[in-house]
Amino acid sequence: MNNVLQLPDLSQEYPLTTEQIKQYRQDGHLFLPGILSSEQIAAYRPQIVEFVMQQRAKLNAADQSVGGSPETFAFSLQNICEPLKQLLMSKRLGKIAADLMGVNAVRVLHYYGFFKPPGGPGTSWHQDSVFLPLDTDVITIWLPLVDVRADVAMTFANGSQTKGFLLDLGAMGRSNDEDPVRTDMQRRGYVIDEGQALQAGDADFHCGKIVHCAPANTCNYMREVIAICYYPDGAKLTNPKAALAYPGGQYIYMMQQHIYRNYFSHLKPGEAAISETNPIIYTHS
Repeated sequence: MNNVLQLPDLSQEYPLTTEQIKQYRQDGHLFLPGILSSEQIAAYRPQIVEFVMQQRAKLNAADQSVGGSPETFAFSLQNICEPLKQLLMSKRLGKIAADLMGVNAVRVLHYYGFFKPPGGPGTSWHQDSVFLPLDTDVITIWLPLVDVRADVAMTFANGSQTKGFLLDLGAMGRSNDEDPVRTDMQRRGYVIDEGQALQAGDADFHCGKIVHCAPANTCNYMREVIAICYYPDGAKLTNPKAALAYPGGQYIYMMQQHIYRNYFSHLKPGEAAISETNPIIYTHS
């Protein structure tokens, strides 16, 4: 095992250009190369992989194939290994998130250990924010720990983040179309942005409202990805019961309740989303 005290520092700034920020806000997502160097990946990856695999071992076979389950689909800063905690709380990632969202400070919401084995099925089209009881949008960093081919990376409907909740989760399974969401997004005029190859340490950043999905893992190795969700400091909690009005609302309600129960059970709707497990990661000076 690596000595935690010798892990590379991740506070150095990753500068963004005005054009990159503009592209993120226009498309709803942005690819950034070399968020972590190969040396940093080599130092952080072993203990993170060991920890995530321990969590995966608690899931049933079906949930392991997609990398999570409805009950344990996301994890907080509680009881995690130090390398993963240092990664989630790094100023480098926090500043990128703040700059792309255009906010003064960001908090970490949770992370996902999306370790999809060879043959693991795809992740359906979805919008992250609809599953969160927050009154603001969020940003997710999709960070591979191994090289990822374009055909197993994420797919986005560019610009779909501007129109609110677009998916009827209940109707998706009733369509005769092989990919009804793709067809609907194209009919609405959104360009489908197919996956882009990423090297270990590259990252995709996407906002919580964009419609996106991930294909099956056709590689002969585990697709190791850490996805970290940040939200603006000052965001307020919403009432999960409001989600029942959405198409497929019962499932959305369950997910929002999970967040509320695990992170904000001491708070009421309308109060600021602040808890010990959701600290501020970065604040502009």
